[in-house]
Amino acid sequence: MKAIETLMGEHQVILKVLNSLEDCIDDRDTAKLKEHLPDYVTFIQGFADKLHHGKEEVILFKEMGNYGFPADSGPVMVMLHEHDLGRGLVKTIKEMSVKDRWDDDDLRTVKEAGTKYITLLRQHINKEDTILFPMAKASLPEASLTAIDDEFDLYGNDSANSERRRELEALAEVLVGMK
Repeated sequence: MKAIETLMGEHQVILKVLNSLEDCIDDRDTAKLKEHLPDYVTFIQGFADKLHHGKEEVILFKEMGNYGFPADSGPVMVMLHEHDLGRGLVKTIKEMSVKDRWDDDDLRTVKEAGTKYITLLRQHINKEDTILFPMAKASLPEASLTAIDDEFDLYGNDSANSERRRELEALAEVLVGMK
């Protein structure tokens, strides 16, 4: 199933950016964190949430719901809940990223929310890659898997999504390349 491989490949990009964010949070250079935090938020909201989680929620999870994996219970419910938890943490990070100045409490808030988000997403990605996606492959009929692949292709080939994806992947390369 090409769609699952696409999602897993996107997970690798997200994990690299999370590693970079973690390095930035752990660095004692508060000015560097303050400078680059808006870029991390842009990547997370645009790539990890809108493009990646969007495909999961609107295409994969919806189809899984048709075959015994409802959104209001079980593994899909857990994944959706974690997406929402992540959005809440990113909202906090974004609010801090636009402040002109940080006091000690602001810096602590950024670091705590960032660390919680990184931990959440790493665990979330592991659950999807090792549990949810194999369940989808094993449980969905071939026709559904093909339909999901086709919908992913349409989603990815949409000119706005395609261009935005290229921009966000370029941003990811910049963030991952920072030292």
